[in-house]
Parts: sequence; structure tokens; C-alpha cells
Amino acid sequence: MTNNPSFFLRKAVTKVIEQNKSVGTSPNRFIIMTGNGDAEDIVSICEKLLSVKKYFDSMLYEVYANKDMITLEEVIAYDPHPEKFGLSQIAIESAKERAKYLGEIRQCPDLN
Repeated sequence: MTNNPSFFLRKAVTKVIEQNKSVGTSPNRFIIMTGNGDAEDIVSICEKLLSVKKYFDSMLYEVYANKDMITLEEVIAYDPHPEKFGLSQIAIESAKERAKYLGEIRQCPDLN
């Protein structure tokens, strides 16, 4: 096992991509931005994805279309040790707030 935050973040990104594909969603923008989980600057890329509103807003369309897909926000927020991903506390808190919101919209009758 490693203590390298990039390792854990790469695994989280890969998990999101693989799960999204398995439920029929292809997160092309996410794949491109993260280099399919292999981007050298994965931590800074994910910081940006978790803190810039326009990225979250564009991802919401995908969630509305496929409520079974998971997001990076959820993987980070629901991990018992989110600090292992090497993200700032601001990014972790943003992930938690966004994951909560995603849970709320998935309960919307229009999505069920």
C-alpha cells in the first residue's frame, strides 16, 4: 500500500470512469481533463474540477440523464479518509457539499 495521494486520486478517477461506462455514460470531458486518470498534475486538475462551478454544472446534465452514475465528488465525500487524496480542505468540503446536493436531486421524482 502506498501513502502517495496521487495514487489514491488516480484510483478514484479510474473508479468514476469505469463505473460511468458500466452504466452507459461516457464522461468524455472528465476523461480528457484527467488524462484518463493518468494526468501528471492529477491533484491540481481534480482541485479545479471540485471547485469550479462550471464543471459541476456541466456534469449535472449527465447526472440528470443517468442517475446511476457516480461522481468524483461522491467518491471523495463518502470516503472515510478523504484527506488521503491530497486535496485541499476547500476541495474536500466542496466535494461534500456537491455530493449532498447530488443525493438530493437524485431523490427528485422526475429522476425516478
